[in-house]
Parts: sequence; C-alpha cells; structure tokens
Amino acid sequence: MLIISRMSVIAVVIVGMAVSSVGFAGSALAAGPARTGTFKTWPAAQKAAGFKLLKPTKTFGLRRQGGINVMQCQSPTKLDVNALYAAGKASIYWDQTAAKFRCGNIGVAKRLGRYRVDGVWAELFGSCGVLRAPPCSSKKLYPLNLLWAKHGVSYLLSSDGIRRSTIVGFARGLRAAG
Repeated sequence: MLIISRMSVIAVVIVGMAVSSVGFAGSALAAGPARTGTFKTWPAAQKAAGFKLLKPTKTFGLRRQGGINVMQCQSPTKLDVNALYAAGKASIYWDQTAAKFRCGNIGVAKRLGRYRVDGVWAELFGSCGVLRAPPCSSKKLYPLNLLWAKHGVSYLLSSDGIRRSTIVGFARGLRAAG
C-alpha cells in the first residue's frame, strides 16, 4: 500500500483501470443503489454522487470516452466517480472517491515527485525502473499515477502515453463541476 505523507491517507487505485468506460457503466448499473450509473454531464454525476466533483477544463487534446461513471466503492455508503479521456495511444483515467481510501491498488510504482494541485500536495508515481519497465529517466513514456486528497475526497489521475507535465497540467486545470 502507498501512503500519501501529508494527509496520512492510504492511496490505492482501481485495479481495473484498463477496463473501458463501457465496462464500468454496465457494472455500475447492476451493482449499486439508484444513485449509480453513467451520466452525460458533470453536474448530473455530481448530483448522483452526492459530493462535490472536479471536472477537467484543460484536456490537452484528449476527449472523454463514454460517460461519467458513478459506481459503488468497497464501502456500500461510498461512491466512486470516474471518466476516461483519450486520443490515439494517449489516455488519462480521472477518478474521484468520497472516501479516505482508494478502491484498489496501483501496484509496483516509483515515486517521481510532488506537485501542488488545488492548494495541496499531489504525489506522482510511475511504472518505471521496476521489473521490465523502462528506467525512470527514459524518454519513453510509461504509465503515471498522480494522487492527492482534499476535504475527505481522494483523487487519482492515471495515464498512459502522457508526459509528466501533461498529467500535472490536467490536474491543475480541474475546476468545480457545478
């Protein structure tokens, strides 16, 4: 498990990040209370989730793939909201959970740095320098995870084929959904 030092929050990520948003929609509709489902707008997803959401304002050419998914987390009273943004081989998975703990595990990753996002510190981790992954100094793009928490909500940006500056810029461009 990975601990975000400043917030004393155990940060873990959804295991099935690679699953398409269509897959999430089906499981969300079948598994949870009436508040779960797939929504076309961020304000509609926020109303269903029951907590304040952040939506991207700078997507760096990436487009949302499918809807915004509101689904149950491991706790029956906590909801998880996610959306996938992609273009070509590049993608960013945006996830928000109204819980201290993430829903899953990011696996083996190296800490690459800390960045200020929305007035708090976010931790950047990369799937580099471990197992068969390229070294962290490599120009080759490898999966990145940016994690932070604020006011009882934990946030995750998980990317593939994206540079560090882009994932941090995406995070810094997030604004209130409604």
